[in-house]
Amino acid sequence: MNTTREFERLVSLLDRTETVAQHLVQVLVCNREAKAIVFCVDAEHAQQMRQSLINADPARSALEPEWAVRIVGTEPEKDRLLEQSSTPNGMSPRSRRRLGWVASSAEVDVRFVRHYLTSRQGVEALLAASPGSAGRNRTLGIAAFSNLEIPVPDRASQQRLISRHGRLDRVRALHSQRTRLATALLPAARNEEFSRLTA
Repeated sequence: MNTTREFERLVSLLDRTETVAQHLVQVLVCNREAKAIVFCVDAEHAQQMRQSLINADPARSALEPEWAVRIVGTEPEKDRLLEQSSTPNGMSPRSRRRLGWVASSAEVDVRFVRHYLTSRQGVEALLAASPGSAGRNRTLGIAAFSNLEIPVPDRASQQRLISRHGRLDRVRALHSQRTRLATALLPAARNEEFSRLTA
């Protein structure tokens, strides 16, 4: 029987990495000042984790390109990244302020708002409201965010969209798993066939 650590060394499961990343994003979204350190098996696993974190929060990644970084011995900028992540205000040296909003109406499901803000249309709206030319200089102010218009359909339509997104996420995960298994099985089958021919 292998421990979790040994298992991760033997088999790197991208689904598992993505699940951990999604969980961390859910925890960190409650407090943008919070930080987390993820210990990975190797540099490749660290890169997979970094990419999974970026994919799990595209809106934040668009506004803060270095909110999730890989700090490993082979990383050319490891010293700079480590210094930034060690400072009190971390990866956002330009500002410690964060916008916190609460839905003021029972007509809005915050999950719908999250889906909208992380959609292509929502990210484009956030970027348009954030002045600055370089990703690291973009700042979304209170007034600009307050002026964003988020299309909010009736509650039943919001629930249908949330449900549909949940189903799509499950289908994506299954498709990803199937692709990885097919990719792994083809070389294994080929190796087994050649082993029989040369035996």
